[in-house]
Amino acid sequence: MRRLFTLWGVVIALAGCEGEPFPDAAEPPPPNLEVLLVDYNESDIALGEMLTTVIAKAQAVPESGEARGELGMTYEMNDFQEAAIATYAQAWALEPGEFLWPYFQSQLMYKLGDTDEAVRVLDAALKLDDQYVPAWLWRGSWLRALGRFDEAIDAFERAEELGAGAPATAGIAQALMGKQQHEEALELLQGLSHINHPHIQRLLGRAYQAVGLTDEARIALARGRDATPMQWRDERHQPKWQFLASHGGRLVHAEGLLNSGQFEEAVAVLEPMFEATPEDPAVVSNLAMAHGRVGNTERAFELIEHGLNVDPEYYRYYNVLASIYYHRDELETALEHLDAAIAAYPAQAWAHQQAARIYMQQRRYDEAIAAFDRALQYGPETPEQLLHQAGIIEGARERWPEAIERFERAAAIDESFTLAYIYLGRSLAEAGRFAEATSALDWAERLATHPQELAGARARANALEKAANWTYEG
Repeated sequence: MRRLFTLWGVVIALAGCEGEPFPDAAEPPPPNLEVLLVDYNESDIALGEMLTTVIAKAQAVPESGEARGELGMTYEMNDFQEAAIATYAQAWALEPGEFLWPYFQSQLMYKLGDTDEAVRVLDAALKLDDQYVPAWLWRGSWLRALGRFDEAIDAFERAEELGAGAPATAGIAQALMGKQQHEEALELLQGLSHINHPHIQRLLGRAYQAVGLTDEARIALARGRDATPMQWRDERHQPKWQFLASHGGRLVHAEGLLNSGQFEEAVAVLEPMFEATPEDPAVVSNLAMAHGRVGNTERAFELIEHGLNVDPEYYRYYNVLASIYYHRDELETALEHLDAAIAAYPAQAWAHQQAARIYMQQRRYDEAIAAFDRALQYGPETPEQLLHQAGIIEGARERWPEAIERFERAAAIDESFTLAYIYLGRSLAEAGRFAEATSALDWAERLATHPQELAGARARANALEKAANWTYEG
């Protein structure tokens, strides 16, 4: 197949007038309706089969906007983005009343850096459906990126009216900050401060900095240290996934579903992949995990047995078995499989961490501490949590210097980790370091979470200090 165009060539050709790609954004442009073809790697059999099927359908019913839109989705999902933009324009011309085609087109234009055109095409989509909340959120975000802050605020306010909630409020606040109206932004963001999302916390920290509230900024920025962007559910994109042909892309999608707890959806994606590639260890292990989490343990065990027959050294099979047995409260069997996973691949933090937690439940504290230390060697996602758990073990054994060292390291990683400061304060008090204990507990109080735990730690610290003073005075 031949690649027929470049992005700008397509936009000009579709519009029929050089320099003005969309003379009237409210109406679809009049493109050449010949089905567009792309080059692809012919060794990718799955992609070739899908392209052949979808292109044949578009050619068989050239007047169908739906068939052309399906071709656009196929191009988009398989990384032919320029072809997708052009094909969505064709679908829009064939089906002028369908919201999806200009909406999808605008998303790709923004992705490829053409924000002005993305806004113009999105406005056309909104004339077809002005009740779709994500479209208003995108409009606000793109206008803010263009520095058109007042228009961005209008879009976010419309999204808010339609029930968008926190993403709209945060968007308004960010646009206000763009206008240097930090106090107004701070007032809005303080209303969202209970939402522990990194993006909101980062915005809150920046607003605090702008008005000179340094300690509050430290806390909020620590809570927002993760770079996770604000996201919202955009259901109109869901139909696209059926057109994702590449094996790797489908696997990434399935792993995303697993990570977000959508286990049944993951099963639906992975079962056809297993039928096509039954010896792919990533497919087998992910499918077994998904079945295990929805309670289909018989199917999960069947898959693991199949996988081990193919590759008995693949560590993730043992991880899946350990997870299944752990959720069935069969801790010794889970440990056996974790040991096998670690033997196959020692440098995985997850297996060591899970083993440590089982040892904690079994009160095997020396083994738990050793397992936590091994997990820390291999870069866990939340080292502060592991340090905190190890500190709790040391505190339970009244090894206060060791506990203090663990809690101090956890607090140094995350200044917003309230429990680390509470347990640090308690441990310092137990060690007779009362001034330092008071400082740690005062910071925990500023963090304003876990009030019961804080009250208990303060009561214990006060009692210990009083007893120490009474003994000295006596």
